[in-house]
Amino acid sequence: MSNPLLDIDVKLEFARRLTGGVIIEVQEDIHAKIAQRSGARAVMPVAFSDEKETSETIPDQELIAIICDAVALPVFAKIQVGHTMQAKIAEHFGVSFIDESDNVDDGEAGGAEYPLVNLVNLKKIPVPIFASGFIGTPANAAELMSKGFDGVIIDRSVFTNNNNPIALIRGICTGVANYKKPNVVAAASKDGGQSMPEKKKPLPDQKLKAAIINKLKKGVIFEVGNEEHALIAQRAGARAVVPVADSGDSVKRMPDPKTVKAIFDAVAIPTIGRVRVGHIIEAQIMEKAGADIIDESEMYGKDVKRVKLCIDKSKLYGPCFFTAFNLGEVAKAIRTGASAIRITAEDPNGSNGNAVQIVQIRNQIIKQLKKLQDLVEKKSKLNPADPANKNKIKEVDYDIGEIVGDYKKEKDFMIKLAVAGKITLPVFASNFVATPADVALIMQHGFDGVFVTEEVFENHMSSLRYANALVHAVAKYDDPVALAQISEDLGRNAYGGGGKRKRRKRRAGGGDKSDKAETKPIQASGPITILD
Repeated sequence: MSNPLLDIDVKLEFARRLTGGVIIEVQEDIHAKIAQRSGARAVMPVAFSDEKETSETIPDQELIAIICDAVALPVFAKIQVGHTMQAKIAEHFGVSFIDESDNVDDGEAGGAEYPLVNLVNLKKIPVPIFASGFIGTPANAAELMSKGFDGVIIDRSVFTNNNNPIALIRGICTGVANYKKPNVVAAASKDGGQSMPEKKKPLPDQKLKAAIINKLKKGVIFEVGNEEHALIAQRAGARAVVPVADSGDSVKRMPDPKTVKAIFDAVAIPTIGRVRVGHIIEAQIMEKAGADIIDESEMYGKDVKRVKLCIDKSKLYGPCFFTAFNLGEVAKAIRTGASAIRITAEDPNGSNGNAVQIVQIRNQIIKQLKKLQDLVEKKSKLNPADPANKNKIKEVDYDIGEIVGDYKKEKDFMIKLAVAGKITLPVFASNFVATPADVALIMQHGFDGVFVTEEVFENHMSSLRYANALVHAVAKYDDPVALAQISEDLGRNAYGGGGKRKRRKRRAGGGDKSDKAETKPIQASGPITILD
């Protein structure tokens, strides 16, 4: 069944959300991610061409699909005037807007000449008007806004003819937003925008952060040790990757920023930077290295309860995960600005676990929430003006205090959760989700997605098949027949024979029978489709 056509007023409202902003032409997924991090309102994929561009082709359909998956921003598709089929194809691949325009020669780069602007009053035109072309500088962008344009579309040369595209895009965004303030535009223009103070960097609101997290839901996030692992995860259908540190210490720290940057450059899907609880500097370093999302989850084993300091996530550019193991920690995540919850079987006492324990922890949180909800509802029915209710109210307050425990700062947020009757952030499972059966168990119990460890990649010969099976298990979590088929022939790591925590020593003179599955070749021509 086809989607219903939107009313023209609804379409205008979507377009008006882009006013006062910058749209960036991009040729790669990396460009799109840079544009998003730099404050762009939308991106527009364009085709590679060494020759003068014509209106006869649109960007490669695969590029459009990759960029739609890579960013939470609206995506434009440029099509030839009158070419309905190009528009339909682009919409099929997920674009939000169609740009029906002939790509005629815009002239030499560096200018912003719009001679017709002075002939009309753009403010009288009832639809948003965007200037497009070789705008190039914050000053040019500000000049166009002063003429009555509602926004600007920056050509792809911002990535090819500039040593610091992030600084330049931020400078142009500043010019658009502050076109009435010459001193601000001048500061943004200095050295091509490179000297713009870091505090000028616009922080996205919670809605944009939530939109980024929503792209991870109903999917698998893979821990990876290098670019090769990240590329395998992307081929298998991962929603995001988490570079992990190779540390033998009991205290886990952030990964090497160089590794994070290399992985960010290698894949189109989001990169998640994992940091210690409360360590704002590690989070800032991860964002500088290219992390799209922060995971404030590396804990200190038995000392985790003593870590009361948490990162103020509102000061981070991207969304942030936070590990929770009880209702108080869920409330703390909300209080400190987290965008999603991560529940792990590695509990505060330092013991290891499995997928069943992850489900049990979530159920315990829901049980706490239901108990608190009953108490709040009971208190709301007691009239405090009635002397007969005085002791009853004290008893209810005492019971509420027992649930709140040491989380006094989070009490109001716990009450709000009780009133809502549910965990109001997306919840992901993490650690010891090792097989398609584990993934299915997690999804059947209402989780929004799963993290899986880098052990998937230990057996190189079967890692793509293994990763692909985990991704397919999310979609087939309620189909035992399909899960049985998915689970076949995944190698030793999927069934307890491998991995860092349960590694068997090989006997002298050879391995065991399970080694045969480890050496089975796989197809290398593309992602393995296990199920239709």
